Amino acid sequence: ITDILKAGASVIRINCAHGDPSVWGEIIKRVRRASQMLETPCRVLMDLAGPKLRTGTLKPGPCVMKVSPKKDAYGNVVSPAVVWLSLAGTEPPAHLSPDATVFVQDQDFLAGLQIGDAVRFCDVRGKKKVLRISKEFDVFSSTGFVAECFDTAYIESGTELCVKGKKGRRLVGEVVDVPPKESFVRLRAGDLLVITREGSFDDERSVTVPGAHRITCPCGYLFDSVKPGETIGFDDGKTWGVIKGTSSSEVIVSITHAGPKGTKLGSEKSINIPQSDIRFKGLTSKDIKDLEYVGSHADMVGVSFIRDVNDITVLRQELKKRKLS
Repeated sequence: ITDILKAGASVIRINCAHGDPSVWGEIIKRVRRASQMLETPCRVLMDLAGPKLRTGTLKPGPCVMKVSPKKDAYGNVVSPAVVWLSLAGTEPPAHLSPDATVFVQDQDFLAGLQIGDAVRFCDVRGKKKVLRISKEFDVFSSTGFVAECFDTAYIESGTELCVKGKKGRRLVGEVVDVPPKESFVRLRAGDLLVITREGSFDDERSVTVPGAHRITCPCGYLFDSVKPGETIGFDDGKTWGVIKGTSSSEVIVSITHAGPKGTKLGSEKSINIPQSDIRFKGLTSKDIKDLEYVGSHADMVGVSFIRDVNDITVLRQELKKRKLS
């Protein structure tokens, strides 16, 4: 942020569609600190998310982590995968950008590690793998390590890491807190996609269109507004399609534009319907809630996806209620 202000910025915008008050508060604190240190005025603009259409939450994937070294076109290892190894919750230093983060719950295991140690384990496929300890860091009241992995490995919670400690003692650490893999559907030109009202189906198969990909949308406005023949875009225009059919609970889309190898579409991605006459309320319930925080912490307020002057009127009324206008 200091560099941004040095470059001439006089306003920092915070998008309320992302993060929460704890994140926003940290950003604002850093802006105020940098502004005071540089003696350069800088205002904070907080932009309310507005009624943006988004895909729903997909079912999480398996809790497994892939650790993979960089390889050339012939499959030869060019550089090892860099792995951060520490107690659960101990993040790597800010200047490190590891390829993977592996948490363990055993302090004794970490205390016995030394640079050069070979940490051995069997991955989820039963294949023997090795992590080679290359660096050690003191992080707050704990210690973390950087390890290198020269083979592709798949690690899950419960994977046992083993190393020979001092005097030949065998140390064992158990991997914990491996997060679920992000789920997505891969769309290609010609595919069919069924968008369903969130909560209106339980199984993963489409009854109306067998073989089609499926996602949900939590916003009912979508199903009430679109018509066959209209275009629809996803994830800020990465994928486009044409609406083929609609009902009160489903929208059927034929994908017309996607990447050469298909394009991923995951949870909480934008939906754009430029030809549809959709009518949102001026502010969402989230916007009203966020406005309480914005009013006491920001210098300016904005709102995304304004449709007409009535939306501005609603915002002004809410500001007036809070004596902020």
